[in-house]
Amino acid sequence: ILGIGTASIKMAAEFEAQMDRVSAIANVKGEELEKLEERAKELGATTKYSSLEVAQGMEELASAGFDANGIYGAMPGLLDLAASGNIDLASAAEIAAAAFNGFGLTAPEDIQHVADVIAESSARTNASVDSMGYSFKYVAPYSAALNVSLEETAAAIGILSDAGMKGTTAGTTLRGMFSRLAKPTEKAQEIMNDLGITVYDNEGKFRSISDIIGIVSEKTLGLSEQEKNFALSTIFGQQALTGVLALMEAGPSKIDEL
Repeated sequence: ILGIGTASIKMAAEFEAQMDRVSAIANVKGEELEKLEERAKELGATTKYSSLEVAQGMEELASAGFDANGIYGAMPGLLDLAASGNIDLASAAEIAAAAFNGFGLTAPEDIQHVADVIAESSARTNASVDSMGYSFKYVAPYSAALNVSLEETAAAIGILSDAGMKGTTAGTTLRGMFSRLAKPTEKAQEIMNDLGITVYDNEGKFRSISDIIGIVSEKTLGLSEQEKNFALSTIFGQQALTGVLALMEAGPSKIDEL
């Protein structure tokens, strides 16, 4: 009984120390802090995660710039994400927050959607939640700059993961693809012009991944294998070529479906 009591006191002290860190980083005090503490205790009592683990997840969100309301609303989604990926809450919070910030999202409720998208893509493809986090770190800012959606980026990462390109490899592959299309080399632009490949629509907006893959597939259909590989490697570069071929193999309908 004495041992159990001592352990309980230690856990309570660790929890309070953890919430003190959340308070300091997020600059929350008084009723707001009490509300977060109650949230942590509630989730710790009703899920497989302890109150301390929930508080550690809160710290990650606070470090990513979330305020008290954002932290409070995000926790259930992060619990689902952590459970689906079999990872700890702090890691789930770091992954979701990186994607959230990478895509320039601002609404607190969007963190729940980010967690859902990552969990769903992981469930439907060979990408783990952890590997998707690494992918987003590399490609999310590029996707955001070109107005490629979170959902389509996640779908592309999932398809590349099915083809054996996971984590940083998937992220750098998509980043390379976007970079080469947004600012093609002189030779690449020449080939794109010759084939009639356009990556911007009539309004000057960057096309979706599925549209681009569909156009590239259509415009290279009549080429020999040697001509096709030369054209694609010139446009996309050797680093992104394998990923582009995997996306072409999957096709626009698979990307859109996912």
